[in-house]
Amino acid sequence: MKDFVLQPLSQQAKSQSLVFIFCNIYQIANNVLEFDVGGPLSLIVNLLWGMSLSVIIIGNYELTKDRVPEFWRTGSGVLATVILMAAFLETANPPIDGEPQIDTTLIYFFFLLNLVFGHFITEGIYKNVYRYLTLAAAIFGVFATGADVFFDYELPETLQPLFILIFLGFTIGVGYGNYDAWKNYEGNS
Repeated sequence: MKDFVLQPLSQQAKSQSLVFIFCNIYQIANNVLEFDVGGPLSLIVNLLWGMSLSVIIIGNYELTKDRVPEFWRTGSGVLATVILMAAFLETANPPIDGEPQIDTTLIYFFFLLNLVFGHFITEGIYKNVYRYLTLAAAIFGVFATGADVFFDYELPETLQPLFILIFLGFTIGVGYGNYDAWKNYEGNS
């Protein structure tokens, strides 16, 4: 157990990328395709999703530290904590009849905005295919969450197939893109 907890950040980030991918595939199957397993498993997967994304965010600073100011280390820690807190809130207060008890949309708006900015910083670190998948998903997410938060407008259900594509792009771009970047980072160090 000690070796698991104290493994290098590169190994943590790669393994958490795989957890992130699994959690997203589960969420696509559960929410979009209505393969409803529900109950405690969904809560556990949501918590694992937040934890894995937090590790990805913290690890991203290490990948980009030569390109960004030192204070980004703190900013990455804060962003990771905010995402983790959103997952904690969603897990502690599960939706009732499909409606969330606590609205965490603004937290995800902030995160997605950071992903848009991260696109420019990760050039040459992430492969372009992953950067652009992440950028497309982040821009769509910023508009969708922003419309909900600022204008109380939710996109219509008829766009459900588009949501699947965007979420898959997000999963591949952030999840596997991070895994691949760490694989290349380890090979260069």
